[in-house]
Amino acid sequence: MKKILSPEFIEKIEEFYSKDELKTIEEGFKTEKRKPSFRINTLKANEEKTIDSLKEAWVKIEKVEYLNNVYNLSEGREKDLWDTGAFKAGYIYMQGISSMIPVLLFNFEEKNKYTKILDVTAAPWSKTSQISALIENEGQIIACDNNQIRIDKLNFTLKRQWVKNVWVVKTDARKLSEKLKKEFWAEIEEYFDKILFDAPCSAEWRFNLNIEKSYAFWNSSIPKKNYRLQKDILTDIVKMLKIWGELVYSTCTLSVEENEKIVHYIQSMFPNMEIVDISESEIFKNMKSKKWITTLWKSMFKNADKSIRILPTAEYEGFFVAKFVKK
Repeated sequence: MKKILSPEFIEKIEEFYSKDELKTIEEGFKTEKRKPSFRINTLKANEEKTIDSLKEAWVKIEKVEYLNNVYNLSEGREKDLWDTGAFKAGYIYMQGISSMIPVLLFNFEEKNKYTKILDVTAAPWSKTSQISALIENEGQIIACDNNQIRIDKLNFTLKRQWVKNVWVVKTDARKLSEKLKKEFWAEIEEYFDKILFDAPCSAEWRFNLNIEKSYAFWNSSIPKKNYRLQKDILTDIVKMLKIWGELVYSTCTLSVEENEKIVHYIQSMFPNMEIVDISESEIFKNMKSKKWITTLWKSMFKNADKSIRILPTAEYEGFFVAKFVKK
């Protein structure tokens, strides 16, 4: 890893990961192909019948025991799933395990046709359709992106999965409240019950030491630039969250600027945004994850130990997740 990645990047992660954790990270970066994972699209399919059909097609799969309706391909390639009737019919949806975690942190126990959810930077849309499945096409989901090609892909995905409660908005996320207020509502402050902000980031957890283009772009200015962008977006969206509403923040990167520093910013800038301790969640007990870093770092970033860093393995990518409730 030291011979391939930027010395500046290596120095940065050595500040807050132990030798054992760095070995885990290196193994994660060396993984050429992770096991493809998918979830059953419960809007359209019965889990038992779908799994039976995959087995009849001689596809070898295994259950991810700590997540509902989620499976790995134990042998073969992702293309083997593409060729199945279940995939073509939209009964299954390919999605990385780590990517599923942020949505699962919301409290969806009370499915309500009046629930309003904002998916801020929604591409590539996996989480949008995941939310819809969890709330059984009830409520209203607003999904935002600023690229028409990605929006066209979203609309195809939603139609294929029988998603019927998503309203797609094309705009810069930094101006989302202005767009919504202008086109849809007279007043959008404290409108949403839940907000998912899977933030634009430097994607450092997606580094693959076998693929140069996955890491060759990196320089230290990128996380700093993303930190400023994320702050701008948060400044606009937090005011749209209802009192007692939930905000889940996530990234697929290692950088402190895009993770714990944002956690600190949210609590400092918005005193009524209270971080929820997710570190003891049952999900993370089955994953290679850790609370925040050392006593020194913990003292610098308010309540950062209540967020979670997922380390990469052969099954899933690295990820960062934090959850807040607006008091």
